[in-house]
Amino acid sequence: MNCTDRPILDTSAEVAIESLTNQHNLNLWNSLQQMLALTPTAAELLRKAYPSRLHPPTSRMPNLLRQFVESYAFASFFSESVYFPGEDPCIEHWLKNLADRIVEKAMEIVKLVEESGQERRPPFSLAHHGLTLEDIGDTARRKLNELIRNRLTIPAPAPKDDGSSGASDHDTDEINRRNRLLIDYKAATGDPPDYRIYNAKNSGIHKPQFYQWKNGKLPRKSETALNFERFLCDKKPPIPRKTR
Repeated sequence: MNCTDRPILDTSAEVAIESLTNQHNLNLWNSLQQMLALTPTAAELLRKAYPSRLHPPTSRMPNLLRQFVESYAFASFFSESVYFPGEDPCIEHWLKNLADRIVEKAMEIVKLVEESGQERRPPFSLAHHGLTLEDIGDTARRKLNELIRNRLTIPAPAPKDDGSSGASDHDTDEINRRNRLLIDYKAATGDPPDYRIYNAKNSGIHKPQFYQWKNGKLPRKSETALNFERFLCDKKPPIPRKTR
C-alpha cells in the first residue's frame, strides 16, 4: 500500500488548516516568550551590580512550560486531522506524519525563542525551567501519541434504530458534525476532558444528555442540543458548578 505524506484535501480545508496552524504557532511563540527568564549568570551579575535592590530568583515552572507545549500539540493535531478521512487505510500513516511535523515545528519555535532570549541584554533563557529541548520534544510526542491512539480507537457510529428518536440523529454525517464541534471547542479551550464539560454550569447539559448528544441520540433540534451547541460555538471555557 502506497500512502502519500498526507491526504489530498480541497482548497477550503487547506486554507482553514493554514490559518489555524499559523495562529497556533503564534500562540506558542507568545507563550514561550513569557516563560523566558534571566540566565543564572546574568541574574548573579545583576545582584552583584545592584546589591541594595531585591532580586529574588525567578520561579521555575516546568509544568507550565509542558502545558503550553501540550496545548500546542493538541490544537495543531486537531486543526488538521479533523479533515482526514477516517475510513482510509492510510489514516494511521497520515496521523504519524502529522505528529512528526508538529514535533518538528514545536522544537523549531522553542529554538527560535531561545535564540531571541540569548540576544537580549542581559540574556534570557527557557533553560531556567529545567527542561531540555529533548524534554520538550518528548512532551509533545507523548501527547500526540495519545491523540493518535484515541483517534484510531474511536468506536464506529451506532446503527440506525427504528426511527423512534429520529433517523437523522444516528446518521454518520450528523455524528461527525457533532464530533467536529466538540473537537474544535476543545482545541480552543485547552483540551478540557468530557467530565469538565458536562459538569460545567455554563454548558447547559448534564452527563446523560451529553453522551446522548455525542452518540447522536439526542435530537438535533431539542432545546438541550441547541443550547449545548451554542455553548460549543462560543468557545467559552467550562466553569465548574459549585459543590456544597
